[in-house]
Amino acid sequence: MKKTMGIALALVAVLALSFVGYRYLSTHRGGVISSPDGVQEIVPMTDETETTPDTVPENTPDAAPAEQETYPAPDFTVYTLAGEAAKLSDFAGKPVVINFWATWCPPCRQELPGFENAWQQYGDEVVFLMVECGGESADEVETFVTEGGYTFPVYVDSDGTAAAAYGINAIPVTALVDGDGNLFAYQVGAVEEESLRGAIDLLLNS
Repeated sequence: MKKTMGIALALVAVLALSFVGYRYLSTHRGGVISSPDGVQEIVPMTDETETTPDTVPENTPDAAPAEQETYPAPDFTVYTLAGEAAKLSDFAGKPVVINFWATWCPPCRQELPGFENAWQQYGDEVVFLMVECGGESADEVETFVTEGGYTFPVYVDSDGTAAAAYGINAIPVTALVDGDGNLFAYQVGAVEEESLRGAIDLLLNS
């Protein structure tokens, strides 16, 4: 019973997070990319004042349940370390984990091992787009990834359009997109591995 209730609360939290993430995307466009301090949790980011309406209509026998509003994830183009273009829309129909990071960003470095472990576990079920958006060249990013022993798919946002599409002015940022191409979760700041895994589990079961 407690486990079921916990899952239900987590689902509500992620749905609220989708709203908060889209609201952020709608009101913040571009800017100087910086690196926030601290580690955040991707699931329990809720704000009742943002997601609860001022008035709740009374339920009537004829009233239909309200549909959950969806928010399409902005498409973007990034490049593999070999220079090949890839779009988010190329992976339509599949759940996607997007992480915007930079080699010089301490919180990004802190969370990358967790993303590597998640990639090892979920890589057959979920697409990972690890997007380096810190202005480094493909060769510099490849050196960093090789020295770190990372095997997840790495892309370079060489012209900054991907970061701009998601209104990013601080990194790291993680966004989860469902198989229908809608924003499922959005988090600014480093993510704990346990929280990342929990969010991916919810994404796969959504």
